[in-house]
Amino acid sequence: MTAQSCAAHFTALLYVEIYADKINLDKKQKRSPSRAAKQLTFEEGSQNLTITGLSEKSEEETGINLQGLLMDIYRSIGEPDSLYGCGGGKMLQPLARIRTYEHEAVWGKALVTYDLETSLPPSTRQAGIIEALQNFGLCDTLSIYLKGLEQENPKCSLELQELRYQAAWRNMQWDQIFSVKDEMGERGYHESLYDALQCLRDKEFPTFYERLKCARIKEVEELSKASLESVYSLLPTLCRLQTIGELEHTGQLFSGSLTNRQLNDMYLKWQSQSQLLQDSDFSFQEPIMALRTVILKILLEKENENTKRECIKDTLTKHLVELSRLARVAKNTQLPERAVFQIKQYSPTRHGVSEWQLEEAQVFWAKKEETLALSILKNMVKKLDEDWFMVEKDPNLKLIYTECLRLCGSWLAETCLENPTVIMQNYLEKAVEVAGSQNGDHSDELKSGKMKAFLSLARFSDTQYQRIENYMKSSEFENKQALLMAAKQEVCLLREHKIQANRYTVKVQRELELDERAIHALREDRRRFLCKAVENYIRCLLSGDECDLWIFRLCSLWLENSGVSDVNVMIKREGEKIPSYKFLPLMYQLAARMGTKMMDGLGFHHILNNLIARISLDHPHHTLFIILALANANKDELLTKPEAARQSRLTKNVPKEISPLDMVLEFCHILCYLI
Repeated sequence: MTAQSCAAHFTALLYVEIYADKINLDKKQKRSPSRAAKQLTFEEGSQNLTITGLSEKSEEETGINLQGLLMDIYRSIGEPDSLYGCGGGKMLQPLARIRTYEHEAVWGKALVTYDLETSLPPSTRQAGIIEALQNFGLCDTLSIYLKGLEQENPKCSLELQELRYQAAWRNMQWDQIFSVKDEMGERGYHESLYDALQCLRDKEFPTFYERLKCARIKEVEELSKASLESVYSLLPTLCRLQTIGELEHTGQLFSGSLTNRQLNDMYLKWQSQSQLLQDSDFSFQEPIMALRTVILKILLEKENENTKRECIKDTLTKHLVELSRLARVAKNTQLPERAVFQIKQYSPTRHGVSEWQLEEAQVFWAKKEETLALSILKNMVKKLDEDWFMVEKDPNLKLIYTECLRLCGSWLAETCLENPTVIMQNYLEKAVEVAGSQNGDHSDELKSGKMKAFLSLARFSDTQYQRIENYMKSSEFENKQALLMAAKQEVCLLREHKIQANRYTVKVQRELELDERAIHALREDRRRFLCKAVENYIRCLLSGDECDLWIFRLCSLWLENSGVSDVNVMIKREGEKIPSYKFLPLMYQLAARMGTKMMDGLGFHHILNNLIARISLDHPHHTLFIILALANANKDELLTKPEAARQSRLTKNVPKEISPLDMVLEFCHILCYLI
């Protein structure tokens, strides 16, 4: 516990392990060391010490709950998944349940548990409720709760005072908390931030920079005192320093007349900073995004010129859309809904459709409100269809149209609300067509939009192909084919004996024709979906490097259907355009097929050998040893046999023609000399 309090998290973990080993050793020493004891057998699991038993024993001996200590340690070092190893999700203790809910970002359940568990310490319970309300997006409720705490206990703790200041600046409630700007003293981070924002709003720049300086000095001191055992423990302080730096930089915008160029430069700088933080937890990104929102709102509040206000509104809308996306990816659905609500207040739709509506649909889909999400998308598609001439001239609207069609098709397929053919033709193929009609790939958003459209169509076609393939391998289909063969034989017998046509014979022939047409249509659908999947996997791989892992599925479909001429033709025509380095992870699987028998003619092996030759020329050091090892795989067995048996085997097994493996091997030998 002392090591954990000193931020020596790994040391605390080591002490916990030593304590557990000591308990196990004590248990072994209590057992009798006699020879008879060595022959004793124990029930399964009787030798294992569970986390529950350790926690109970540690609480008896030291008064420290080992489970709670382990949870705090793993949260401090950035290993939240280890909570489940400590009993998270399986224990009835309120604190263990709350920590699990917080880890899973289920803030509603955490809030309910905090409210029910009145046995928790008041400070822990109040701080937990405030954090849950904030992360759940209930800002107004949080303000009311903080006012109630203030009236109940005017002399609250420093921690609660900091939480009050944090809620105040996030909600832009500048008159709720009395703060003397001229007095200098010990101030917390959020109190300094609150004062600085209020000074910035009132354009009191000397006090503004003084507050930021004090806050920075305090955070740097905290950073210098921090333990270096875990880098994760430094991230909160670094996050606060980042917010201080951004707030100081925006002070220049308030000191003079704001221009659109300055605003765009500031937003571009924010975007570059966000790129550096994209791999961080959302809990470290959200405070920075919240401060940016407050800054933009203050700018909008102080600006009177209409053109500049529109520019600020556009920037605020883009920022809130990004905030909503980050929160949605982090499985927080309440903050995105609040961000979309704020967008509606500042940004009217353009031509009846805007990018934030697409984000709104994704937010409702993440909240499991599928009907509402699909309704929003279908309305957007309908409006864009009506304004097609406007869409055709605007690349941004065309990109939104592509994404609407793609998402709508994918969601309809997931909910099975439409026929697969309708989904593919009316949505996914249309999205690919619209994406392909855009000239140039200069924009990263355009490249990403095309790639997503190709991948969605490929995955949908692949899913339908697998569904048909599984059905054709099922016993139901085998029984259907057996009945079809029996019906064919019956019809042949009727024709051989020249039985006059009657109602029964006509019925049998008609049912036979219908079954044959159904099976033919099924096989045709299987071939069509297979070719569509292969085609769009190739186009996806040609669009960029973000989806390189789908090369595994492409090669799997190709190797499974090596006898399908259409697949071989597409691989030969379009597969050669795929960069050779994308095939390197599959080199072992591709090389293993070189020596297989050519059951389906030379088409597959000719394409495969040409592909391997291209990969070997581009990356000889990664491929040649695989081919040479495969070619010499049976040489050990041949060399260990007696000379006479070896000679007889060589004379009997002289190949009459050169195999594809021999051709590639000869090519490898030539290539080795060239290198």
